[in-house]
Amino acid sequence: MVFSIIVPAYNVERYIECCVRSVCGQRFDKSQFEVIVVDDCSTDSTL
Repeated sequence: MVFSIIVPAYNVERYIECCVRSVCGQRFDKSQFEVIVVDDCSTDSTL
């Protein structure tokens, strides 16, 4: 793994799927990165 993409998430239930799909749709080799989504105790269904 070459790098990590860290996505902070707080009450973003409406947007998190689009965000993760966008990150995964980049032109990087999938074996070269990881995506870490950090949920900071959201009060919606972000988790």
